Amino acid sequence: MRMEEQKETEYLLASQIAEIIGEKWSRQRVHVELKRGKFPNPDKYVSNQPMWMRETVEWFIKGKGMA
Repeated sequence: MRMEEQKETEYLLASQIAEIIGEKWSRQRVHVELKRGKFPNPDKYVSNQPMWMRETVEWFIKGKGMA
């Protein structure tokens, strides 16, 4: 019987998301777009900081035609 490896979920901060998206995105812009309802809600909070799963960010990028 083969045991499958469980992939650990990767969470990203706004600054990391800005680096991934590039094109004039900053940590501040992630937060502004979130407040405007144009960026997905955080998947969790750690020490009061919003964090997103990498899959959520990839979904957003593909949906916006940024990929």
